[in-house]
Amino acid sequence: MSKRIVLFMIIALFMAGCNVADKVKDKYMVEDEVRTEDVLAEIKGEPKKEVVKDTTVKPVSKRELKRMAKKQKKEEKRLSGDTLNFFERKFPKKIQRDSIYPQVYKSQPRSILIIYPYNRSKEQYGDRMFLTAMTKELTLKGYYLFPVTAIAQQAKQDTAFNSRYQTAANAKSYYKDYGADVALYITIYSINKPWWSTKTEIVADYTMISTHTEDTLFHRQATFEYSSPFPLKDKSETSLLADNKEFQIFEAVEQMQHYVFLDFPYGPYHPEYLKDKKKFSHQTEMNYKISIIPE
Repeated sequence: MSKRIVLFMIIALFMAGCNVADKVKDKYMVEDEVRTEDVLAEIKGEPKKEVVKDTTVKPVSKRELKRMAKKQKKEEKRLSGDTLNFFERKFPKKIQRDSIYPQVYKSQPRSILIIYPYNRSKEQYGDRMFLTAMTKELTLKGYYLFPVTAIAQQAKQDTAFNSRYQTAANAKSYYKDYGADVALYITIYSINKPWWSTKTEIVADYTMISTHTEDTLFHRQATFEYSSPFPLKDKSETSLLADNKEFQIFEAVEQMQHYVFLDFPYGPYHPEYLKDKKKFSHQTEMNYKISIIPE
């Protein structure tokens, strides 16, 4: 017990000493700026400058500091474009199809002609993969799609029959020549499937133009990342898996088309035609990551 009392007294004396030192410092030590001005005045033979303290300055409370920080954070969010409140962020407003695709419901197209895709990727068969997968997906949505073979043959005969060279100004000619209500233009920017990875990354742009009015019915920029449980173990591997790299890419392309056109209004050859106006819709720009790798 005596040791504890002695230790307590030592601590108390130490604290008291610190307190006395602080008081002496506050009383006799002047600020650096004042001391410098006094020395300069003494050298020049001028009277020392009298320091007048501003008695109107008051310390800011913790509550006021929090309020100021909150206000500053709110202003920074406003300048960055983030104006959503807590409720809007946690419960975003659902986008309905009739507000995203008003022209589709108004014009009610029945047939779609896919202009041969412009393939800017390094994947040799990317354009044919897109063409085949989109024809399947939009047919299931209830539209008449012109046959893949006919489109490919037309592209071979006329190199201008390609999304690279066609513009909205050419759309009306497709109704005259083919009877199509819509012309669909596609640009494939990249298809990337590293041999060491399970991921396939694809970037593409889609635009649908009415052949009657030349209005844009559908436009979407899509970035798609698809992970499958089948990596290529070795770049030089000659197994069935390695030989079918294109099959793996086509699987990713097919999944991408499903998500890109998932919210597109049903066509006249589907039982849900004109019954889906209030259903969910994607944003114009979509960035999807899909993984079928089991946990």
